[in-house]
Amino acid sequence: MYQCRAMRRLRPDPVEEELLVRLVDAALHGPSGSNAQNWAFVVVRDADQKQRVAEPYQRAWAFYRSTIAAAALRPHEDADRRERMELAGDHLAEHLAEAPAIVFVAVLADKAFDRALLSPSGLRQLVRHTGVRSSLRFLAGGRRGSALAAGSTAYPAVVPVGYPVGRFGPVTRPDPRTVLSWDRWSPRPGCDTGGCTVA
Repeated sequence: MYQCRAMRRLRPDPVEEELLVRLVDAALHGPSGSNAQNWAFVVVRDADQKQRVAEPYQRAWAFYRSTIAAAALRPHEDADRRERMELAGDHLAEHLAEAPAIVFVAVLADKAFDRALLSPSGLRQLVRHTGVRSSLRFLAGGRRGSALAAGSTAYPAVVPVGYPVGRFGPVTRPDPRTVLSWDRWSPRPGCDTGGCTVA
């Protein structure tokens, strides 16, 4: 974790299938909410399919660039670092189809969860606990298919995989004491329960 810096410039060298399987195996050993284990992985290596994936990714990155990336700097950011990150993101968007593999982490429809949630008693409990009926749509819906799978599958994560170009060094993070509270919430400087002010 201490060396896990985001690498957005990848060499086109092939990644061995056994290593890709090991990456998925490592992911399988992470936590699974309610022990549902309703995950699946799609590893895209076919050149045509990678190009199909790259086009909507580029549109999403263009949206990010024009909105979130255009926001004022956060208190911990500096302009030079943000610009380097954005340029690296531009490079990834332009060259995503050249990545040796693109791993989609899929969440399959949890039918047992849906049945429990959509039952009359489940609905009553949800309304009682949240007070917001529209929460039902948010929790039970929102899945969408793609060219990769059926409509009962959602893809909350897309991970380009390849060997990095350049230095694969440590991440830059704050001292943990600056983001840590003991026993109850204590706001960080410049922050409150509504969020953090920008510099």
